[in-house]
Amino acid sequence: RYQAQGKSYEIYPWGSNNLLPNEMIDLYRTNGDVMNLVQARIDFMYGMGPGWFQHKPDGNDLILIPYEDNATKEFGDLNDVPDLVDAMLSFYNESGNAFVNLSSEAGLLLLSMKDSLTVRAASATAGYVDTWLLASDWRNAKKIVAVPAWTPANNEKAPETIYQLKPKQTGQFYYGFARWWAAQKWIKLANRVPDFHNTGLDTEYNATRICRIASDFFEKYGGETDEDRDVFKGKFYEEIEGLLFGGEGTNRVIFDECALGVDGKLIPWLEFADIKRQLTGKEYTEMYDTSVRAFANASGILAGLAGVSDGKMLGGSGSELRVSAEYQQFYRTPRDRQAVQSFFDRVVKPRMKLPHNVYFGFKNILLETLDKGTGGSSQKITSAGGTSAKKADKTPKTDAPDGN
Repeated sequence: RYQAQGKSYEIYPWGSNNLLPNEMIDLYRTNGDVMNLVQARIDFMYGMGPGWFQHKPDGNDLILIPYEDNATKEFGDLNDVPDLVDAMLSFYNESGNAFVNLSSEAGLLLLSMKDSLTVRAASATAGYVDTWLLASDWRNAKKIVAVPAWTPANNEKAPETIYQLKPKQTGQFYYGFARWWAAQKWIKLANRVPDFHNTGLDTEYNATRICRIASDFFEKYGGETDEDRDVFKGKFYEEIEGLLFGGEGTNRVIFDECALGVDGKLIPWLEFADIKRQLTGKEYTEMYDTSVRAFANASGILAGLAGVSDGKMLGGSGSELRVSAEYQQFYRTPRDRQAVQSFFDRVVKPRMKLPHNVYFGFKNILLETLDKGTGGSSQKITSAGGTSAKKADKTPKTDAPDGN
């Protein structure tokens, strides 16, 4: 149990030791490809950015018109909405949760984000979590702050509340989990590959050779006493290791003075034999690519966008990449975007008293070939408030001269 503001709370642990998200983020930071894939998913969800849109039906089409009035302007002046949504999507994709802090400033709604690693739930006594506990470091939590959870009843009454965004998942009453967490074994496997090559370059991938030495070699050349022979043996082994696994670009020649046997053939004092390796550097590299593709699948990124293709996967076709990117954006982002849109439509919109046909949404990026758009791409507003607009000629469209 934890004490906060003079009251005792029973915490619901996040993982078996309450540090699961910390451990997963530590793992996340060990692999640049994993971070890149998660960030790519965030990029697709963010699109050209968020905003308020007025929905106007036009026959079978739905036209989304960017909307601004005094309420949205005041709200935007107080809250950096693009940065706020960027943080929501980042926490949501990295930890499976996003915690929004709601307070007021001069009667206006003020929003900020709480790092998922700092938030834990007080065990629920009702059908929902009514209190969130904050600590700067749950590895050694000393000062705990309790903040009430947002509810429709305390929407405008409580001076400060926390609203949780998380995906709907079976068995996850308290916390969501990021989909990429299920690929942690693939991440650990992928991380072993650079370790293998770093160690291999230090030792030139030994042990790859066996050094055989005649039994009486040290007796004959090592000196008169056991002490002399021990010193000779140690120095001899060091020189052999330096010769075989030393600095780059040196000539490595071993001279062996051999006696003649009774059959007239040379009898070597020193002989080297290679050890055949079962796994080579190439096989490890292929294993790494397989791990990244498996991680891409687990994290919801199409394989063609995973950044591991050698050209064969996409056939070298930019049009296939464009189709994959548009499929990712239009079909693999709506449900996750809905968590953010629902928060703004359910919580923020009533406080701002916006018209009923105004909803929060995202602007998408629609790539086009250069013969159709001289800028190399176009922007189309497509979905907001859970409603998809058909990509018709009447959909607002502007050229993007920067090609983004």
